[in-house]
Amino acid sequence: MADQFINDRYRVKSSRPILEKKASVDLLEPIVYDRDRDVLNTLIGRPHFVFHGSGPFLLPDYLDRDLKWRISRKVVTDEIAAQAYELTLEKFTVLNPSGDSAGIDCHNQYSYLLSEYHSIRSKELIEDQIAIERWFGKAFQACVDRHLSFSIKEVIRINDPTTRRYEWRNGKKSLWLQIPSDLPARTIREWLKQSFPKGIPNDPEEIHQVQEAVWERFQKPRFTELKSTDSYLNPIKKIWDRIDCPEDRLMMAVTAEKMEHFDNLPARLRNFGKDGLRDLINLIFCDLCSDCFDAGQLSRDFEIPSSTFSKIAGPYWWKKIENGVEVDVPDLWANVIEVLTANEDFEDAILESGIQNELALLTERKANHE
Repeated sequence: MADQFINDRYRVKSSRPILEKKASVDLLEPIVYDRDRDVLNTLIGRPHFVFHGSGPFLLPDYLDRDLKWRISRKVVTDEIAAQAYELTLEKFTVLNPSGDSAGIDCHNQYSYLLSEYHSIRSKELIEDQIAIERWFGKAFQACVDRHLSFSIKEVIRINDPTTRRYEWRNGKKSLWLQIPSDLPARTIREWLKQSFPKGIPNDPEEIHQVQEAVWERFQKPRFTELKSTDSYLNPIKKIWDRIDCPEDRLMMAVTAEKMEHFDNLPARLRNFGKDGLRDLINLIFCDLCSDCFDAGQLSRDFEIPSSTFSKIAGPYWWKKIENGVEVDVPDLWANVIEVLTANEDFEDAILESGIQNELALLTERKANHE
């Protein structure tokens, strides 16, 4: 991706130095309630983002690194990445002074973050100011990651010649959607009315779900769609937002377990050598973190048969029957389950994410099939 993607117009600083002394979470209310551009500049001018264990980075730098990684993994093209970069930046930097006109308005994203902050404070989940700031950094990055994914999908759809824009009007509100070009307006209008009887949602996060619902209902096989890694992530993804440098710490723990028992590993893993195995695990976790895991691409990168790779990091978390043959739990996922359940460092994250029951079930299934 071209270096000009790092755009200096987003590297702004506040004209009120006193704002620099305020905690990041304390900047949310002036942005949301007063639409204060100076306060927004202060927040955007802080490095909140971690990429593959490195950082913290400013928002433009973080998006640049993430999209360059996706390009290198052949998940998006340079053109799609460039448009998604600009669109995502606008979602967090374009502030409508009055809020009374259509178009992108970062007020929506910061309203969501503020409501999440009020929620954790009302439940007294976090009291310590340092812990609150750490929470905000993770929540901010999770919000940006989610909207980056939305932006990539939106850009792909907009560039698809078989789609067109449709304006859904509901009272004084309107929402632009991307729909198949041959879908009659009456059909989509009636479907929206039945599927969303309350009309256009007020929650900015729910607004994106409208587009996803439209696409899920009316998309056709010829339409371009993003690769999905949901079947690979299972319990991992749910705890990433709850651990500092999550993919890095989990990756290190899994790698250490592999190195400690290297001589007892299956031949398919020993054949990599210790350094090669470290590289493989690192790349798998980085791809998962960037939502661009592709088993076929990884098997080609490391010049190993896809059948062998499926035994290392295939899409299933326990044994299954495939074409009459019993398939083992992939090596890496078996180790992830062991590390998550045996390492106290991840105990709090597991509890906070609410996946303890799911993880216990996975552990039981794994044990029953060993």
